Amino acid sequence: MLDGLNSSFEHFGGLTRRVVLNNTSLAVKKILVGTEREETKAFHGWRGSLPLRADFCAPASGWEKGAVERGARYVQGLFFQPVPKAAT
Repeated sequence: MLDGLNSSFEHFGGLTRRVVLNNTSLAVKKILVGTEREETKAFHGWRGSLPLRADFCAPASGWEKGAVERGARYVQGLFFQPVPKAAT
């Protein structure tokens, strides 16, 4: 995951200010109260060197996942679909 994030930052030529992640065990050691999370040592160390805010989805909140997926489809439509070609 960290390599993928690094590669995406390199590909797009910079950092985002914020990442939104599901509660993957690669980043979250323990879910605390509200939006608080205890990050894994590896994720905390990686993120600690970057001016990057990490937000995590609320557990068992299907509505939140849907909103994130709609946002992902919107970005895919803007940036990752081939440009149509026409003869004229």
